[in-house]
Amino acid sequence: MEVLNILLGAGIASIVPVLTLILNNSRWKKERRIEHLRKKHEKLEKIYLTINEALPQAVANNSYPSTITSLITTYGSERVKETFKDFMLDKGKDVKKGKEFIYSMSSAANEHLLEIDRKIEDILT
Repeated sequence: MEVLNILLGAGIASIVPVLTLILNNSRWKKERRIEHLRKKHEKLEKIYLTINEALPQAVANNSYPSTITSLITTYGSERVKETFKDFMLDKGKDVKKGKEFIYSMSSAANEHLLEIDRKIEDILT
């Protein structure tokens, strides 16, 4: 009977370190994921700021620098890319459509950043 109790105690004692390792690994993965998403958010925020600062002049001149178009096509969300593509294909561009385009791009960019914020919140809760 004593041998059984000793084995049972040893079994329980060996489970605790394993559970601690599993929980620590899970916490570490969560922290890394949050860190990755925060860095992605910061990077995209800077990119979208650059795009949004350059868009009014680009729309006014109907001239879109390759640096801006490449940022949009490389880093933009699907909605940002679609908004940009739709505006570029529009033959009847005027001042009103240009302003709407700038607003739509800004809105799409903010939604993209909000998606990342929501992912971070989901991980934290």
